[in-house]
Amino acid sequence: MTDPAEDVLGLPSGYGEFDIPLILSSKFYNENGTLQSQLEEDTSTWGDVIHVNGQPWPFLNVQPRKYRFRLLDTGISRNYALYFARSTNTNAQLPFQVIASDSGLLDIPVTVNQLVSQTAQNTLLALSY
Repeated sequence: MTDPAEDVLGLPSGYGEFDIPLILSSKFYNENGTLQSQLEEDTSTWGDVIHVNGQPWPFLNVQPRKYRFRLLDTGISRNYALYFARSTNTNAQLPFQVIASDSGLLDIPVTVNQLVSQTAQNTLLALSY
């Protein structure tokens, strides 16, 4: 999804390659590896394993260039503290820019080291790193 205001910004393109959707969720697993039913759950659906695009605990090697990540938080009770780190030093959070939210492009990019996604509702954010 793009619009004329966004097209002039020169954001990373190549959907799935440099413009990457990240769909966040969490799941409960039984000891045998099967998904646990949440039919009887009435207080939360926290989940014990984080998934991105359906994959548990994913990892993405990136090239030394700009990327655009479009985040969709599909959880209804889990919060995520999101950040970038080098694989050799996972404690150091790298700066990145938040360029959009549910309301569209921000007036100016905001540089942060971490983004907390709280799930009062589904959230779509665009990040540039």
